[in-house]
Amino acid sequence: MYKIKNITSEYHQEFNFNFSFGDVLFKLYYSDNLLGWFFSIEYEDLIINNMRLTNFPNILNQFNLVIPFGLTCKTKNGYDAVSRFDFEKGNATLYFLDKQEVNDVLNYELRRMYD
Repeated sequence: MYKIKNITSEYHQEFNFNFSFGDVLFKLYYSDNLLGWFFSIEYEDLIINNMRLTNFPNILNQFNLVIPFGLTCKTKNGYDAVSRFDFEKGNATLYFLDKQEVNDVLNYELRRMYD
């Protein structure tokens, strides 16, 4: 897991990452009206716009066969990050997952469904 550092309470933030599989442009937005964080990702020819950031093992699971990474948001209370200050205060943390971690999450969720 790669922790995304330096997330502040600013409404619009942009991060450029250079991973072994390629470059990722990650944009993070906060909405007062919708009480939550949203993000956009650009990777190679794929552009994902305005997805809500949720507390889920791999928020990008629907793109599992298209991209070699995932994204997870962990919060102290187990709920979605709804405060503009959640990341700054340490209540929420955001991580990129590599392909093996994406597969591990998927396998874990499948085992939970059938056990």
